[in-house]
Amino acid sequence: MSNKRSPTMRQLSTFVYAVVGIAVIVVGWGVWKSLPSNSGAPLEDETTSAFVSGLAPDFSLTVFDTGETITLSGLRGQPVILDFFASWCPSCRVEAPGLQEFWQAYEGRGLTLLGVALNDSVEGLRDFKDEFLLTYPMGLDETGAIAAAYRVGGIPTFIMIDREGRIANIVVGGMSNDAMTVEAEALLK
Repeated sequence: MSNKRSPTMRQLSTFVYAVVGIAVIVVGWGVWKSLPSNSGAPLEDETTSAFVSGLAPDFSLTVFDTGETITLSGLRGQPVILDFFASWCPSCRVEAPGLQEFWQAYEGRGLTLLGVALNDSVEGLRDFKDEFLLTYPMGLDETGAIAAAYRVGGIPTFIMIDREGRIANIVVGGMSNDAMTVEAEALLK
């Protein structure tokens, strides 16, 4: 017979918990590093730096409550801020009242704020718009084609487009009214 003792169940379970804990930390870190920043700072990496200052992809969006179709090319000559959002998104809900205030301040100055809803429904949009008394135009990106054209990986994402139709800036994550004002004033110059 051998004098070697086999590990107890307690020792084995402690070992398994330690290995699983380390695996969760490693996988979580990897996922966290692969996500875009949620700081509201401009998104700058190799894949988007060439995208910024390029011509913004044209699209058509039907404003859900009026049926009006808006095309980006039809807005040429005026700056546009695209807000990619969803009615169920917690960050989007928090910033909705501020976006309405922003829209009221800039609507008459020749700037367009256009909400582009992702993974949403007309009923969700209607409830969202009614709850926050939103008046800026918004529509549903039903197929995800607009988001794909703009490389939107998360919401909220804001795309600033200048008068010539070029992408001036991309911000991933929520934006304060102060940050929106800075972006708007830069676009209006």
